[in-house]
Amino acid sequence: MPKLDKKTGRLARMSKEEVLAKLKEETQARREAGEDAGPMLEPSEIPVPLIAYDPDLDPDLTENSATSADALTDFTSSWRKLLAENFCHKVGFKVESGAQNVARLVTVVMISGEEMELMVQPGETVRALADRLALIRGVARVRLLVDHAPLPEDVLVLDCVPHAYVVTAVLQFGLDFPNRLDPIVEQQIRISCELHGAGPASCGKQVDPEAFWIAAFEKPNWKAFARHIGTQDFQITVFSFGVNPLKKTRFIYYNFGMGDNGFGSVHDENESRATASFDDGHFEMLVGAPRGFLNGLEAAAKAKDGVEKYGAF
Repeated sequence: MPKLDKKTGRLARMSKEEVLAKLKEETQARREAGEDAGPMLEPSEIPVPLIAYDPDLDPDLTENSATSADALTDFTSSWRKLLAENFCHKVGFKVESGAQNVARLVTVVMISGEEMELMVQPGETVRALADRLALIRGVARVRLLVDHAPLPEDVLVLDCVPHAYVVTAVLQFGLDFPNRLDPIVEQQIRISCELHGAGPASCGKQVDPEAFWIAAFEKPNWKAFARHIGTQDFQITVFSFGVNPLKKTRFIYYNFGMGDNGFGSVHDENESRATASFDDGHFEMLVGAPRGFLNGLEAAAKAKDGVEKYGAF
């Protein structure tokens, strides 16, 4: 039976120590049973009871619960260590005790084969290192991997990158120009167009498809791209969605006009295949998904806030 707070009569809130102990016990139990410990949670998913409270009824909450600034800082630090331990266990790395307390050089290798060494400070997260690399390389985003495993963004770099290991950097150029796209985005766009007959099929003459798309992705802007593939426009929306609001995926929604109708598709940003197609105002799932997923995906794709917009309108 849940414990009640003696002062307020309400359900007692778990302390950060109790939450961490509970999570560790559950994870260890699943591992001993031979089960998958499940995906690692992001800090935004930490089950800390950040509940609105009445200071008159619960005056000690601000100082003594996990809602205080010091407690949250300490909790986040502990949680990052737990994430790092889970990551290292998952990929088979040995956790190096004390290795995160001293700055050290980390070798970063680009997909092109180019290498560089960066001094990483003890408090630098994977996200911060990725942002630093994006500025250095002049790209929109950078994804970091070790031994083919994506690094959790909120973990400290030195907690999850053992000595002698190199970090692989995947440079992502963004969606501002057709001639500076990642290969997977080019594949997505080609699939989206060919789903609805845009591109070589709309030219009215026999053309080599490969040469056609090479020329398309050499265009300097999206208006020129749209003219080349035979559409009235070419709109791109990047958004995040998940049935669980704490575990969202980034999607890319391509939308282009042909005649009086709109067509396109939605893709997981890391997959070339389409998750859903868009045909004359109607969305249709192209992969298996839980109930309610399509309606939520459509609403998120059409949202006006919290999205990124690119293309020719």
